[in-house]
Amino acid sequence: MTACAGGADETTQGQTEPQAAETTQAAEETEAETEAAAAADETVDVVIVGGGGAGMTTAIKLVEGGKDVILVEKQGMLGGATSLAATYFVAVNTPVQQEAGMGMEIADYVAEQVEANPQTSAENLTTLLEHSEESRQWLLSLGVDLTRPMSYYQVGIGDGSSLGSAIVVALADEVERAGVDY
Repeated sequence: MTACAGGADETTQGQTEPQAAETTQAAEETEAETEAAAAADETVDVVIVGGGGAGMTTAIKLVEGGKDVILVEKQGMLGGATSLAATYFVAVNTPVQQEAGMGMEIADYVAEQVEANPQTSAENLTTLLEHSEESRQWLLSLGVDLTRPMSYYQVGIGDGSSLGSAIVVALADEVERAGVDY
């Protein structure tokens, strides 16, 4: 930098610092607009709106199935509401629960839930729970330590840390490995 006659700093390109900052900002905005325009012309098989746990999982599974996918998230990072999950993963009668003496038949848990809240869909809850061990195993394969039985319907992270952040980190890593655009 050299000093101008008026006392303002001047860059070697003849611009004052505020002018240089404006030029840099304009260049960054132009680059962002160019990237947005290029993305607007892109054609994919599926656009997924929402980069939370469900959106990331859907993107991963679709890419594994050979689809070209873009995942759109309004926040500056992936995670969505999954990031807020603090404690447990809903699962019933998994091997870790059975080993800890916390086993319960899925039908019994569903009946208990429907009795407590008659608006609960027994069919949907049963389907969710019938696949809970499969989902837990998939998350384990991604590095989520879902090994701590907490009750007959809850499994948590082995060391007691936040469930949501562990799932988000693992899914975001898998999104990267799968090559999902976002």
